[in-house]
Amino acid sequence: MAWRVYLSERPIRRIDLLPGKPSVLAAWLTSDQIMFLDLQTGSKRGEKLLEKPTQPVDRFSEGWRSLARQLTASNGVFLPLVRTAGLTVYSSPDGEMRLYRTGAVELFFEVGGREHPLPIEPGVTDFAAVDMDRAFGLVAALDMQGSLHLYQQHLKIGTFGTGMPLHPELRADIAVAGGGTSIFVTNGRQIGVFGASGTMRQVMEPHYTLGTMRPSADGKLLVTTDLDANVIRFYNGETLAPTHQRFGVDLMADARRLQIMPGPAAPTGALGAVALNTRGVLAFTMGGGVCVTNLARFKPLPGIAPTLEEESEPAPPSGLTLSPADPSTAQNAETASNS
Repeated sequence: MAWRVYLSERPIRRIDLLPGKPSVLAAWLTSDQIMFLDLQTGSKRGEKLLEKPTQPVDRFSEGWRSLARQLTASNGVFLPLVRTAGLTVYSSPDGEMRLYRTGAVELFFEVGGREHPLPIEPGVTDFAAVDMDRAFGLVAALDMQGSLHLYQQHLKIGTFGTGMPLHPELRADIAVAGGGTSIFVTNGRQIGVFGASGTMRQVMEPHYTLGTMRPSADGKLLVTTDLDANVIRFYNGETLAPTHQRFGVDLMADARRLQIMPGPAAPTGALGAVALNTRGVLAFTMGGGVCVTNLARFKPLPGIAPTLEEESEPAPPSGLTLSPADPSTAQNAETASNS
């Protein structure tokens, strides 16, 4: 599997890989417009325009319940993250668990139809990043002092220092994986892996300008974007040892071009959003284009065994234009790989 497609004149805001029948890629073209693509073939599986309230929503109203039931992908799976009217919603795949972020530090966990406020220590003024495990509901929040706040659903586990001070000019992020057993934290200069008890297991400092980091759902793989060289890098999610890397432009040139709408043959620009699943399938964006590829197409670093060859790819669906990589694109990719 390796395909690329141009979707928007503006950079794509976010992408999600959602399992189901079929598995789909959700591409956020704007803050409320989503396009769904078949993960295997790249064919369009529908679009959704979210209803965005103009005022803060009353989560106990029937109107909100009706809206919440619509926060799904084309395959019926609930979207993992939605922002609307001053409210950020994190959902489990079946929608039975939800985490609401309503302000700088206000967090509410909903399970079984009941909502519980999460206790926050006095003195915490803002959270730089928040995430929720979609399987079991472990919640992790990183405050502006670099402390990690952990909850098992609505029950507080504790607050733990990370030793990773935040920098105003750099983007902090947090991602929960492995059913809550691995918590990946970055302050823009370092990446650390913490256990569910708040203990740091590993930490590394990349030698490049970090763009985005994203682990697989099981926590065994970690992918980052290198904004200095436009390189995508893979790491072992447990040891943070580097394993594979490749230029984004090479991956774009290597992928089959699908044409859903008119646009440039090869999207250009800096690497943007990324998404990764447990089978090593990777999606990434460059400007208004998205590429789906896999770990088998990456170059292993010295001492790392190559991955198995991927299975044969399915034929493109009818009604979808398929073009080979353009010679000029391939030439640009070769030049980048030799630099």
